[in-house]
Amino acid sequence: MRKINKTTILSTAYKNWEEALVAHPEYDSSKNKYYYDVVMNLFHCQQGLCAYTEQLLCTPDFYEANNWVNGKYQKPVNWSVKGQLEHFDATKKQKQGWLWDNFFMADTDVNTKIKRNNSVHEILKFDRPDYDEFQLLEYNSNEHIFIANTELDESDQEKINEMLFILGVNHEPVRTVRAEYLEMKLRSILLELDTWEDVKINQFPTAFEFCKREIMNY
Repeated sequence: MRKINKTTILSTAYKNWEEALVAHPEYDSSKNKYYYDVVMNLFHCQQGLCAYTEQLLCTPDFYEANNWVNGKYQKPVNWSVKGQLEHFDATKKQKQGWLWDNFFMADTDVNTKIKRNNSVHEILKFDRPDYDEFQLLEYNSNEHIFIANTELDESDQEKINEMLFILGVNHEPVRTVRAEYLEMKLRSILLELDTWEDVKINQFPTAFEFCKREIMNY
């Protein structure tokens, strides 16, 4: 849900190939020699999280920069990650199947059961230069769901709320897992067992930041 900076390119062999394409070959998933280069570079940019739900899919040891040699990802023997390589705009998959700008890593259930080939609005494309989650969204900390910023015009609210549904941001079991995780972290802080500065958040950072701002402004 937070802004994702995809300008750090560790998989330079893939990026040079992609930029030189006159016509994209058919998307063939893991059969393509650059598949894992794309997957792991995205995880590096997304800090191991699903771009949509912000669930943890990959631990840092697998996406650290030292896993790349000469622009190619070196897959460790114990490699183990979750999720799927996702085309944000499914209409580009046929003719621009390897376009870096259209890729995110997403939770498997979200990608296969919810988003699928639904049409999308760019308003919630998280790598847009002008994307700002705190301008576009609100977080209901009682229900632990995201909604569109109610100060936006109705047209934009409708687009955002539709996208929140399409991207599976509030679907179960994500919402319940997010609620339990945040309540545990917040309880630790409120009981002074931890501090805002020292608490370790390895998933759901956007929801956590909304909760923090709500509590600090109370």
